[in-house]
Amino acid sequence: MPKSGHEIFESLVHLTEQDVVLIFGFVKLHPETKVILDYSKEVGAKSIVMTDCLISDFNTTADIILFSSRGELWEFHSMIAPTFLIENLIIGVGKELKENSISKLEELNSLRSKYKDLLPR
Repeated sequence: MPKSGHEIFESLVHLTEQDVVLIFGFVKLHPETKVILDYSKEVGAKSIVMTDCLISDFNTTADIILFSSRGELWEFHSMIAPTFLIENLIIGVGKELKENSISKLEELNSLRSKYKDLLPR
């Protein structure tokens, strides 16, 4: 989705109850984030917010809160922990959708082989 402004509406219109919205919500709840979370709830989509704030407005608006420390206020805010969480979510989804994932990877490999002379890597 676009990161701000009215352009998010063009993405939101495609949201369904089968979707999951993942939001990085560090520091504060932006108006765009509020709109996304509100509309997700309206269409029945699940929402996950990854945040470094233990107490925030996200706690009452998202379905799932993932806390990820990025360091103390006076320290450099590293994205190592949030990245680690995201990578583990990707692995978990891949495991859950293993058969479909493998099928799509095989299809991708086939497409690459078929058109390798027209669109080299």
